[in-house]
Amino acid sequence: MTGPKCSSERASNIAFVPKLTRKAKAPMRPFAHSSVRYLLVGFSNTAVGFAVIWVALRCFGLGNVAANAAGYSVAFLWSFALNRKWTFYHEGAVGAALLRYLLATLVAYGMNLLVVILVERWLSQGSLFVQIDGMLTYTLVAYIGARYFVFPSNRVLSWRPKI
Repeated sequence: MTGPKCSSERASNIAFVPKLTRKAKAPMRPFAHSSVRYLLVGFSNTAVGFAVIWVALRCFGLGNVAANAAGYSVAFLWSFALNRKWTFYHEGAVGAALLRYLLATLVAYGMNLLVVILVERWLSQGSLFVQIDGMLTYTLVAYIGARYFVFPSNRVLSWRPKI
């Protein structure tokens, strides 16, 4: 099967945007793979979350916990929206995808904590390498979860087994 509906070809979605000319697609090539777009969304997510925390602390006088909750909530929704529309071009039900996204991020965070706890046994307390390992684990698990569970390409997510 060929064309934009073939799931193996859908991994590089930019190549199949029918309205763009070859010349218009060229600047988008560095962003052709969803993993690159996912990382860029992650960087923007961090900036947005930090900005909301800063505004909540400095402009609204919120405490650390409330500011942190506000920042992470806004960043979560920002990340979901960008990943849904730009990273994975998802067109399915928003509510169901948002619930799956929450579940995937919780699993990724759990894996992050597990790696931090395990790696800390071999490295010293407070080592940044422990945190880096946890962050890399979170990013990888969250990307895999988003790509194959939250925003599955070219198929409807169904809990019913196919016979």
